[in-house]
Amino acid sequence: MTRDVKSYVHSIVKQTDCTKEDYDDLFEELFGHVTMIRDEYVDEGYSLEEATDKAMKRFGQEAIIGNELQQSMFPYRRELLYVLAIAGFLLTLGMYMYLLFTMNVALPFELGIGVISNCLILFFAMNTTFRINRRRWLNTALIFHLAVLAYSSYWPINLFYEGHLFFPILMIGVGFLNIGIIFLTALTGPEVGRSAFIHLINIPIGLILSTKALILGFGGMVFGASFLYVIGMGTPVYIWGLIYVIQYKALKRGRMPVVTIALICSVLVVIYSVLSFFFIELTIEGRVAHFLENLIHANN
Repeated sequence: MTRDVKSYVHSIVKQTDCTKEDYDDLFEELFGHVTMIRDEYVDEGYSLEEATDKAMKRFGQEAIIGNELQQSMFPYRRELLYVLAIAGFLLTLGMYMYLLFTMNVALPFELGIGVISNCLILFFAMNTTFRINRRRWLNTALIFHLAVLAYSSYWPINLFYEGHLFFPILMIGVGFLNIGIIFLTALTGPEVGRSAFIHLINIPIGLILSTKALILGFGGMVFGASFLYVIGMGTPVYIWGLIYVIQYKALKRGRMPVVTIALICSVLVVIYSVLSFFFIELTIEGRVAHFLENLIHANN
């Protein structure tokens, strides 16, 4: 069955990082061009089905056209993805080889998920063939890449405590580049407005809370704690994540009082997290971490 012009144009526009308004405008413009070409073939005597096929072939392959539009609308976005993927591979493979040859420690799981996450980023940098909803899946891949980076951060942090700076600095650079690209893909376009404000407030908050949780959690592991201690120290991150989701859902439904209260709660979580450096053993996350640690020891 012959594809219609609308689905063809949708496939093109989905190759870009367009926001909804830009998506609609670009769709209307391209739809008009393809329809005009189709009408020319109809005037020449072709049936509507034949004219549609010829118009789409003449206009070009969806993935290629979409990729060209992406490059013209968002220059250097692809280059940033290449840098992120290459730096990520350098960090993943470099850490694996360093630990294997200097400490006789093999981390096949960390190597596997690291390679997969970097391959996903490289796919979006190189793809000119497959038709995908680029904006949605790119953000998903970036978040997955950031999660893998956080999961694999124990050894770079451990090396930092031992005075080795290359891998910790590379890890921080990869993390900030990832977050920067997330900002570029999530916060572009005229409609962002209040949504951008929420993201601009919450993403740095999440970064601060996650950094603190990882430093203290893995610091505890250096002194013999289990990974459950790290999970417990991440309690403020989980609370912030819940508040973030509430803000976003409330904004979509136009409930601004709820958004305001949730934003205030996010700021209070940061203030609490900063002050908690002075009494870490008495904090909520400290108590949760020790509870989980004692729980695993009790089971053993």
